[in-house]
Amino acid sequence: MKAARFHGRKDIRIEDVPEPELRAGTVKIDVAWCGICGTDLHEYLEGPIFVPAPGHAHPLSGEEAPVTLGHEFSGTVSDVGEGVKGLAKGDNVVVEPYFVCDECDSCQAGNYHLCRKMGFIGLSGGGEA
Repeated sequence: MKAARFHGRKDIRIEDVPEPELRAGTVKIDVAWCGICGTDLHEYLEGPIFVPAPGHAHPLSGEEAPVTLGHEFSGTVSDVGEGVKGLAKGDNVVVEPYFVCDECDSCQAGNYHLCRKMGFIGLSGGGEA
């Protein structure tokens, strides 16, 4: 499949990447719309900012540049991994792209938005995951 991949400042390439495999606890989404926002522009012009630099993998995704961009997207669920509840194949979805550790004091207190390891699909990796 084709993907816009951030390699470094002012270096985004459209590349062929393998279609991701479905894992437990995840869903596969056929993307219908993916926006480009100010964060993407800043990443392109000044990055890496949120994209983990080569040699500095994100603590949750384990990924580093190059990463597949695109954190504002919607589409249709095309497959559902084991353990996923509340979503079914064919559901239309809009993605809230953060991922958190569920282990730090902020996550344990219910303040996931303050997670010490927070990352974003399409910036911190995870777009293929």
